[in-house]
Amino acid sequence: MADADPKAPQRWTRRPLFSPTQTLTAEQLNLMMDDQRARTEKLMRGLHGHGVIFGLAVTREEGPTPLKVSCGMALDRHGRLLHWPGGAVTLGELVAMPECAGRFTLSIHYARREVPGGGCGPCSDRPQWIEEGVVYRLVEECRALDRACVRPSEARCIGLDEYVCMRNDSRDGPLPAAPDLEWACGAPGALCRIGCSDVYYDPEAGIPIACVEVRNLCDNPKCDPHWGFGAVHETCEVRPWVYRTPLLYDLIKGCQNDLARVEAVLWGPNNRGGADGWPDDVPWEGFAEALRAGPEIVFTRPVRIDTVHPGSVFLTAILWERQADYLLTRRIPAAAQPLDAEDGHATRYRLRINPGWIRNEIESRSELKSGGRVELTIRGQMIRDRCDNFLDAVPLDYAPRTPPHSLPGGEFVALLRFAAETRAPPPPPEPEPEASPPAESY
Repeated sequence: MADADPKAPQRWTRRPLFSPTQTLTAEQLNLMMDDQRARTEKLMRGLHGHGVIFGLAVTREEGPTPLKVSCGMALDRHGRLLHWPGGAVTLGELVAMPECAGRFTLSIHYARREVPGGGCGPCSDRPQWIEEGVVYRLVEECRALDRACVRPSEARCIGLDEYVCMRNDSRDGPLPAAPDLEWACGAPGALCRIGCSDVYYDPEAGIPIACVEVRNLCDNPKCDPHWGFGAVHETCEVRPWVYRTPLLYDLIKGCQNDLARVEAVLWGPNNRGGADGWPDDVPWEGFAEALRAGPEIVFTRPVRIDTVHPGSVFLTAILWERQADYLLTRRIPAAAQPLDAEDGHATRYRLRINPGWIRNEIESRSELKSGGRVELTIRGQMIRDRCDNFLDAVPLDYAPRTPPHSLPGGEFVALLRFAAETRAPPPPPEPEPEASPPAESY
């Protein structure tokens, strides 16, 4: 731009620059406030998007009562703050009365009005105050928002930087820009007047907060319809959200994922299990006792009984073939039995090992008696809790400082090493009787 050009490009913002002893005009003061307001709204829109910040819970009591909307805040698509102190909302207070019964989306909108000074003189009718607030509106139909992740095709590998770049509309690619960016660079449209009042609102930038029913309260078909609110349905499903920093921190920590974990593995009555487990070399007698009783598994939360079966929980014996110097693995036949079953779920399970296997491998002579280890495997991707979530398969002795390091759907493994059977030394041979001296011959 040439130095002699006194005008800046239209895309630039403009604010007054004050000097000493200057007399301020209304235009300068208003321009300063408008510039600061525009910057704040653009910043809100760019950093936070639009949606409910907190509150605005919609409830209704039985009978022909109005809706109650709790105190809350929201940001509309142009970065304007929508604040509601809490209170009742009647049909008569809506932007427009419904013309039929049905399900509607209740949305909150930015509204404003200009208030004259009310004094005398030539300027008495000019607006001296701008009051801002919110109004509510019913929109036909009610649909849940699509919160599914936008993912690239399987044939295209996209890294984190590329994903962020394309979703922020900074680069063309196979991923579309985030939908809120459609409004990021747009200007608010003209405000619409509500009836014959002096209140104006933005009908295009409302924030949905609930699905509500409208019904005719008059049972007599001859009377004119008398509309009233019915049940309140979906709330969380239809709302866009603006994540406050404390809430975002909770989500980063994974506070919403309270997955079931393995709390303890109890190898027999003489060992209470836990994170420490057994020592590396369990005597054969203790190992045999543990398998006769069957190991017990304790979960932190109830899991579905029908998901705990030989395919998801099993024991494997691992032996060392000494002559060929390789390992042999053998599945131990066992079935999990719930110990505290309730409504198809249980927290404690005991693995009952097949009695025939106990008789053949423990009571009689077998390769197990030369020592080895037993592994208990729990497949977290096959076990479900009451909420139909995976099992968190982190080890017993792992307490992560950052909960996102959990392992939903992985495999939990507990190890039991046992020593070879000790045999009593054979008794020493009895001494042979001394031979009698030969008889003398005469």
